[in-house]
Amino acid sequence: GNAQLGTLTAGTGAGVLAGNQISVTADAVDLTGGTAANGNFRVEATAGSIASGDITATLGNIVLDAQPGGGVTAGTLTGRTGVQVLGQTDVRLASATSAAGAILVDATTGDVSGLLLGSPASDGRLLPAYGRTDLTASGADQTITVTAGGNAQLGTLTAGTGASLLAADQISVSADAVDMLDGSAANGDIRVLATSGTLRTRDVSVLGTGRVLRLGASGSIVTGTLRSNGGDMLLSASGDVTVGGASTALGGTPATGTIAILAGNSASTGAVTAGTLSAGEDIAISAGAAVSLTSLTAGDDIDVDTNGVVTFNAAVSTGTGADTRAVTFARASAGSTSAIGFAGPAGQAGHNINIRAASLGSVLPITGDVDDGLVLGTLDTNTAFLTADAGDIRADLVDASGNVAITALAGSLSGRIPGFDDGTGGATISAPGTVRLDVTGSATLGSVNAGTLTNESLATPDSIRIRNVTAGTLTLTSVSRLQIGTGNVT
Repeated sequence: GNAQLGTLTAGTGAGVLAGNQISVTADAVDLTGGTAANGNFRVEATAGSIASGDITATLGNIVLDAQPGGGVTAGTLTGRTGVQVLGQTDVRLASATSAAGAILVDATTGDVSGLLLGSPASDGRLLPAYGRTDLTASGADQTITVTAGGNAQLGTLTAGTGASLLAADQISVSADAVDMLDGSAANGDIRVLATSGTLRTRDVSVLGTGRVLRLGASGSIVTGTLRSNGGDMLLSASGDVTVGGASTALGGTPATGTIAILAGNSASTGAVTAGTLSAGEDIAISAGAAVSLTSLTAGDDIDVDTNGVVTFNAAVSTGTGADTRAVTFARASAGSTSAIGFAGPAGQAGHNINIRAASLGSVLPITGDVDDGLVLGTLDTNTAFLTADAGDIRADLVDASGNVAITALAGSLSGRIPGFDDGTGGATISAPGTVRLDVTGSATLGSVNAGTLTNESLATPDSIRIRNVTAGTLTLTSVSRLQIGTGNVT
């Protein structure tokens, strides 16, 4: 039958029992709450649900098991050596804390969330009728695992302490859709997967040296600020990816770690919007739609590839990061973190910026201008390869220590600010190597300082206008106009 109980209290003192100090088994259980001072607190519903208030196991663990056929609703759970909450249907939990053990929350076919609210929330959360559950596994190396056959609406997840490192996930969340506030893991990786919906979170920090953050969603990913301690960040979504900002350092300049973002499981879906991205090694972005970024700084390579429009203010490849591997993407598997991998060193030695974009008819305003194609602010790199498959290239400054190749086979090249005549516009390019212009439209350049400036054996643009050029070798051909204000061929 069923069990309807008040408050259960057992034990006193510091002695530790090997087994359960409080054990309740019934078809369904309704419990006010309780405390086990010396051992474990276990409640099992064999044919129905569990409803409980606050439970404490001062020196033991807490197990609430309704997986044979019911759900679990519980208040605050505080265990010493672990907390397990198992439901066949929904798990509604105020919070769970374990001082020296793992936390496991599993809703086989239902949702995981906080408790029912007095009135629905209006903050756009996934489950507006319910609160969020906070989970804390505060002991060193302790883990938090959340699985749901439905959705997961979580508060703050905090795991681990100290400097030891785990080789596995310290925080793992998997549900149809995930709505989480914050996450922090001191010793291991963080993995969050939305298997059939959107993943939304605020700030997430991976504190262990070299530990990895993996976010995957069959829908879209939306995050606040992401941080790691020299570890990689891998974000994969079949929809859009929006990131407030990301750094592979907890503070200061990153020395190691790569940021990789894959958006869209087809050639025309998946946009990327991000604030400042900073990585000790590479930054790699592959998208099917528009890519809009604030600024990028990488120790090694920056690679952006999209069939949409690219816009950002500045990109810097410092050359201080290791050049030992390159990011690989499997677009057909976007949404799974396994769609992002690593190969050996890239074919291009040194630190490089590679950007390929194409106009799909979108219009993005940048500093008062509206352009389709590849729209850039400042690039600072070893080599730069800029391609707009079906639109224009607008670049303020390209400062390279090697070669620069610019390709716009269905568009033009200029600065973001028009103004060949007034001295403020046109693209500025500085490269001691070779600058190659493969442009069919018009090329309007403010200033070029290069070892070689050429379009020989490449596309012939309608016109070329350069306000000032200094080059060791100059070889240019245009269809209708070739205008150079000041030239110095050394």
